[in-house]
Amino acid sequence: MVSFAEHFDHIPLFLFSILRTTWKFIVLEFIFSCNALHELRSQKFLADGLKIAGQVGVAVGVLRLALSNITKKMPGEESWKSVFRKEIDDVSEMLRKFEHENEFVWHEKIPHGDELPLPQGNKIVSIIPYNPKRWERELAFKL
Repeated sequence: MVSFAEHFDHIPLFLFSILRTTWKFIVLEFIFSCNALHELRSQKFLADGLKIAGQVGVAVGVLRLALSNITKKMPGEESWKSVFRKEIDDVSEMLRKFEHENEFVWHEKIPHGDELPLPQGNKIVSIIPYNPKRWERELAFKL
């Protein structure tokens, strides 16, 4: 799975330094941060689904990979860091519980790297055509 931020890895450093001094850098950093946070939350929900399906070892591997990836993508803005820290704390606590359960109950092998599943997109809504209906009569207001 290629992250959104990896599409911009080819930007030369001198261009990056120019962007840093402008508002565009703030917008780009915000987009990259939102993408990283979305990836972390997606992997958190994937791990929860794997645990429900009885694959606790795989869920532990997904959470470990998610935490190792998110620490590389920490934003610079302090207000954004607090959101990241809270989400990282939630995922860390979830990982601790899953590891404990795997150690004492399941004893499953914990896969690494390419052995781990990736989050898959699901269609959760469908298109409904909009057909406006006319009022049977006009509304009349008294002034």
